This record gives sequence, structure tokens and C-alpha cells, in this order.
Amino acid sequence: MKTLNKIILTSLITAGSFGLIGNVKGQTPCNFLNEIIKEYSPLTSNQIDSVFKDINQGLKEPVHKKDTKIYIVKKEDMHKICGEKAEACIIRSLNIMILPENYTLECKIHESVHMRHDYLNDSGSDFEKKWKEISNFNYSPLTSDSLSFLKQGTLSAYGTKLIHEDIAE
Repeated sequence: MKTLNKIILTSLITAGSFGLIGNVKGQTPCNFLNEIIKEYSPLTSNQIDSVFKDINQGLKEPVHKKDTKIYIVKKEDMHKICGEKAEACIIRSLNIMILPENYTLECKIHESVHMRHDYLNDSGSDFEKKWKEISNFNYSPLTSDSLSFLKQGTLSAYGTKLIHEDIAE
């Protein structure tokens, strides 16, 4: 159990999802996630086909991996898992995607791009290395001019936070 908690904590930090940490006194991130998720079932293959029918094939590939679990949850539960400001999230080390009930096409695409990025990294692709070479950018959240991301060459202000967000944007 300690190892699983470390994996979840590491994946949450990597994913930028801090909603699970410290929300409920006395509960570990693993227990807290299990408490919320037990109310939901992961999407079946047919449900995944239906939910992701409007995105391109390259983004569908990682959401159809056999160990991927996709949950559509109530917005308040999504915020407990992903953080108050999140629209959705990925828990990378567990191959879990969390979407709110009122997800948008943009949200599905954004989270699917995160999964595709991880899928490419796991398959030995040098995609991320090439992205870093092309972007030549030190990622950190913007604090001033809301349009300065344009000068930096990132695709959005949100994309200045982390390479994963720049790619997903």
C-alpha cells in the first residue's frame, strides 16, 4: 500500500493535480481516490467509442489501451480529484482519465493529447525531445502580460506552465 501511495502521489505531482492531497484528514491520496472512484465505473470499450467518436484516430489510440480507465464523474468529485481549477485531469502512472459530466470537446481533446504524449514517451518516441528542441523554452507560469506567451512561442498562456500543457494546448 505504501508503494501504491507513493506512485499516486508522484503521478499527481507530475500531472499537476493536487486535489487529492490533504482534502480529507487522515486519508492517504490512494484511499481518497478509491473513496470517490468507487461510486463510478470506468467506461466500457463501447462507451469510449461513443464518447471519443469526434476526435481523430491518433488521439483515440491511447484511450483504447487495455489498461486505460476513463471515468466521467460529477463536477464536485472531479474537483476533489483534479483540483479546484482543473477542467479534467490525467493520473499518469495509473492510466486514468477523469472527465466531468459536462465535458467539452476541447476538454476531451486536451486530456487525450496528454494521454497521446505519454503513449509516445512510453513507446520510445523522441517526440518530447524534438518538442523541447523546437520550443527552446523554460516553462513556468506567466505572471505579467497575458499575451506574452505569444512572444515566447507557446500556444497559450496555460501552456507556459509545463511542457505537457504546451503540447496539449
